[in-house]
Amino acid sequence: MILSYNKTELSNIIGRKGKKLKEFVKASKAKIKLVDNALEIESPGNLNQYEITDMFDAMALGFNAKEALLLQSPDYAFEKINLKARLRPTRRKVIKGRMIGKKGGVIKLIKQFTACDVKISDNMIGIIGKYESVKIAKLAIEKLLHGKHHEAVYRWLRRESQKIEATEELTRKQLQELE
Repeated sequence: MILSYNKTELSNIIGRKGKKLKEFVKASKAKIKLVDNALEIESPGNLNQYEITDMFDAMALGFNAKEALLLQSPDYAFEKINLKARLRPTRRKVIKGRMIGKKGGVIKLIKQFTACDVKISDNMIGIIGKYESVKIAKLAIEKLLHGKHHEAVYRWLRRESQKIEATEELTRKQLQELE
């Protein structure tokens, strides 16, 4: 299997002095060769083709190997939002500013409420986290993309995060009762 990336994405995957890729290979036991501007997966190790593709896509967006390897767990998900496909070039910069906020405040709040990791690149937004949390983070980002007021999105995020916490607490109690 061969995965092609542009130079920026490939340098994100490889990391400084190859550290990120080495960490990934060590943890996944995959056999990977660098051929031109592509990665040739000789053996996926303990991963399947879908997982390894998602992991490399996440690393290409700027996630580190440790974050990408979370996707091995069925509880975790990775979601990409393509800004290039949704927005005119003139609007992209403005919208990215809305996503990041002053001193990164908006993205920090999304991370805080959802316990997801969020990365913003030139044309993409990537989200890694538990499945339900990723859905909520993606919806919050899409609400901001469509022009919703920040405060309205924050209130919605607060309510949704409380619902997730309540569900997790209930699940913990049910598991304790089964033991």
